[in-house]
Amino acid sequence: MVLYKYLKPERIDVLENKRIAFPSLFDQNDPHEGQLALLPDVNEMKEALNDNFRVEQVAYKVHFENRYSQFGVFCLCEKADNILMWAHYAENHKGFVIGFDTTNPFFNNSKWEMDQFLDERIVGKGFGSIRKMDYKTEKKKINIGDDYSMYDIFFTKSHHWEYEQEYRIVKNISKPSDGTDIKMNKQFPLIQFPIEAVREIIFGLQTDENTIKNLLHLKSDFPNAKIRKAYLNYLNYQIDIKDFDVAKL
Repeated sequence: MVLYKYLKPERIDVLENKRIAFPSLFDQNDPHEGQLALLPDVNEMKEALNDNFRVEQVAYKVHFENRYSQFGVFCLCEKADNILMWAHYAENHKGFVIGFDTTNPFFNNSKWEMDQFLDERIVGKGFGSIRKMDYKTEKKKINIGDDYSMYDIFFTKSHHWEYEQEYRIVKNISKPSDGTDIKMNKQFPLIQFPIEAVREIIFGLQTDENTIKNLLHLKSDFPNAKIRKAYLNYLNYQIDIKDFDVAKL
């Protein structure tokens, strides 16, 4: 299955350096990212409601940051013709999209991605492999001491984000189990991806000629990649992804 990463024009460095960012859950744009609702004792519920669960929020934040800051997240989209994704993540259709073949072993690491201190009961095998997001209308609620799944943390989001059609891979960026090549920029860890996994490079509706030329210059680095482009559908509210004729440039 090919899944898609939407990028702004200046992120041509992804293809130049063959590295992709794996930011932590703390660096995502969803304010509810990774959160469960930690409930107070039944006798303290009234007080918790009055102060907007301040104590519980602090307790969960401390627990969450201590336990999960070592993990990085790489997000992909199911479709290349998602108009909202082009608008929100590819600078109003001026950027480009990379199509990754997610059958590549890079996206299917069956080894454990957790440190030994984490309870294996709440992890689940195959963590580190590509997974589809589960969109919910309500946040999961837990009591102190309850077991919960890592999938509740990393693979569950509010239904408000359903339009993103998101798939996700989570890797341990502090102690990778598979010898992953990681470098740090000023903000995010950058993980090297295999060039053979790049199957499509897609220009947006408004990608400028200079960006297109720069991307075409890199095509020889990715022998498996098709060059395509988004075109406005005249009859319907959609865009069409078609092969790009370099001769027309």
